[in-house]
Amino acid sequence: MLGEPPHGHELISNNAIHTGVVSAAQIEKPGSPVTTDLAVLFDAEIVDSWKELDWPGDVLKHVPWLAKALAAEGRQLKRGDVILTAAFGPPLRLGEHTHVEVTSSRFGSVGVTFN
Repeated sequence: MLGEPPHGHELISNNAIHTGVVSAAQIEKPGSPVTTDLAVLFDAEIVDSWKELDWPGDVLKHVPWLAKALAAEGRQLKRGDVILTAAFGPPLRLGEHTHVEVTSSRFGSVGVTFN
């Protein structure tokens, strides 16, 4: 990855970004920050969890850094831009598992099955 900026497939293969993107119906943003739990399950077994995550604060606190990094390249965030926030913990190896689910008591669940 020397020279030209890397393309998406290079970032994925070098584990710089996660390979999954979830697109779902919009969830109404709460009027004030909320605290929620979060769990990641592989084939119905919890493999990582957090008891208290501040939403959206734990994600939004990194936006100023992103804006500054983009500004250094002469770019800026614009209305409608999508920011992929990755995960709260380290990457988890899927291995032989075929179903991944993420659950939150505040926001519900989302899952994907790999064949």
